Amino acid sequence: MAKKPLNPDSVAGNARLGIGRGSNAGRSQPSTANKVVKIPKNFGAPFDPRSKAQALRNTILRQGGVTLNAKTRNVVAPKRGYAVGVAPKTAVRIGTGRATPGRVVGGFDKVAKKYNPKNFGAWYDKGQIHIDPVKIVKSYKKAQELGRKFNQQTIRSFTSGKDLRVLRRGR
Repeated sequence: MAKKPLNPDSVAGNARLGIGRGSNAGRSQPSTANKVVKIPKNFGAPFDPRSKAQALRNTILRQGGVTLNAKTRNVVAPKRGYAVGVAPKTAVRIGTGRATPGRVVGGFDKVAKKYNPKNFGAWYDKGQIHIDPVKIVKSYKKAQELGRKFNQQTIRSFTSGKDLRVLRRGR
């Protein structure tokens, strides 16, 4: 199970990361982890301002992950269905200490060039941002089959908003 990501913009998150001082350091602050943050359109388009790439990086860290359309690079959030990684291993991993906006966009570009996917999945886990090509399917059965085929640990349910374990054969 992935740990809840630290909010890099909150005082409480900064205190846990050992950043900053003051009377509010370490006090609980309202979390924005469950709020959907709108990412500016075409964040990774050529000549795009750095702030759009920064918004994507921050969204991945705050929300724990995001699914994007590969052409438009806008957030994809169907009401039903499942997102399944379709690379045998994580295509790109970037340590959060090295996850500059340029490196994050470069990671998406690398996955796009290698896999030519319709959608990307990006999530934060164990101090790293993971970027994979993903396929969105409507059927739970098909999602489980693809998950097994590509040796995935979890699939993302858009219906429940949760990660579901990929069941191995015989279970």
